[in-house]
Amino acid sequence: MSPFTTPGLARFAEEVDAERARQLARFGDQRHPDGTGNVGQQEYAESARRWCQDAFGCGYGTWADVLDKKVAEAKAERDPARLRAELIQVSAVCAAWVSDLDRRPAAPACQCLPASPAAPRIYCDACLAAGVSPS
Repeated sequence: MSPFTTPGLARFAEEVDAERARQLARFGDQRHPDGTGNVGQQEYAESARRWCQDAFGCGYGTWADVLDKKVAEAKAERDPARLRAELIQVSAVCAAWVSDLDRRPAAPACQCLPASPAAPRIYCDACLAAGVSPS
């Protein structure tokens, strides 16, 4: 029985564990300074919070907005215990985003017609629905 109660979290944790093992094999156990908590990072965190609130307030918020906000908040922390708590929150947002991706229906295959010397590219309905559009 899995120690995880959140749907999809066991799979996520297993994939993170496998990636961490690849990192350890490639780079070894690394030790670096945190490099967090400076004024610029604190100002950016406040900006990212406002951006995220505004984006969701207008109905246009995205996972990228949420993750950017959480990473910015982590980078703004100087205290190791609070930094750790923020990094756990970053991980939880990543788990939620992966879970959302995993629950989406498979995207239909692209049926776009390539551009030719005689005609521009013709975009299929699937690509147009996904937001791909002529530029």
